[in-house]
Amino acid sequence: DLDCDQAAIEAIYQKRWKVEVFHKTLKSNTALAKSPTQRVRTQGNPVFLSIYAAFRLECLAIKHKLNPFALRAKLYLKAMMKNHLSMKTQSDKKYKPPKNSTLQFIDVHRIFTERTKVCKLSSLRRNVDKSENKTKNDCFLEMLEAVLAWGLKPAIVTGDSWYSCVKNLKVIKNHVLGFMFAVKSNRRVSMGKGTWQQVQMPDFPENGLIVWLKEYGGVKLFRTQLKDQLRHYVVYLPKEEKLSQFGRRAFGLEHDKHWQIEQYHRAIKQVCNIEKFQVRGKQATKNHLFAAIFGYVQLQTLTTTQAIMNCYQIRHELFKNVIASFISKFILGKESLNPLFSSAVNA
Repeated sequence: DLDCDQAAIEAIYQKRWKVEVFHKTLKSNTALAKSPTQRVRTQGNPVFLSIYAAFRLECLAIKHKLNPFALRAKLYLKAMMKNHLSMKTQSDKKYKPPKNSTLQFIDVHRIFTERTKVCKLSSLRRNVDKSENKTKNDCFLEMLEAVLAWGLKPAIVTGDSWYSCVKNLKVIKNHVLGFMFAVKSNRRVSMGKGTWQQVQMPDFPENGLIVWLKEYGGVKLFRTQLKDQLRHYVVYLPKEEKLSQFGRRAFGLEHDKHWQIEQYHRAIKQVCNIEKFQVRGKQATKNHLFAAIFGYVQLQTLTTTQAIMNCYQIRHELFKNVIASFISKFILGKESLNPLFSSAVNA
């Protein structure tokens, strides 16, 4: 209709916008896109349940005068409080600190002292104001200075290729610290004067290779293979004799410690949901970051005290009892829905 006025167009648009709200509810509240099934036959079950759950949420929202997101928050809070009390009880029963015990490492931010010989700066979190126009490398250098100001003197600073620029490496070297950083495959090194080649060179010794990193200086180059990808790392130690003696076994030990950074990031994103928040204010963002990191520390404590096997176990079991209780009450009188489900197929 070409004769519609602005009021009529706005009314039509408001009706159309409800479709977007429905899609948001399906994805955010009923996890439509997070189905672990792979086959067409079994994919129909979570799709049907997601749509039906969205319908039930809307009914409950009308009944309790709350939006679906507020209802989900109430469910999360109830489940987490119940499991927190359960885990705390198990932890108190299993954990008894030894007498005269001393603190040997700080696990809150994965900063290991001289005993562990590595400082993992990537595990620190900062609330960055975009108006400051600071890069990741600027934040890295600030965190390095902060850690040194604490009085910690790490033997090795490790990080991924994001932080392996020449400036960062030189700053670490000026502090008389060792480092192990991943580097991209196109970084250039020299094994002889005037000859440069990329680190993805075909011939590579198992125990590493002492090379000259362009614009930096002497380092020892190592290569690892993860599935079909080659990864390269440069190692520097303040004492040259120790660098020459730094072999594959020593590199493997330091690389295992370095890999814990990735495990930390994976857990804090997948389990503690540090990236999933809907606040925009600075203080509210800080509160969320603190809560996520504090939650990770609590999960690590439960893992250390053997109250849980790993931090992913609690995520799996968090809503199991709540959902089972809901289904057992909800399914009464709704047996007509059973034919809509397809039996699972083991591939």
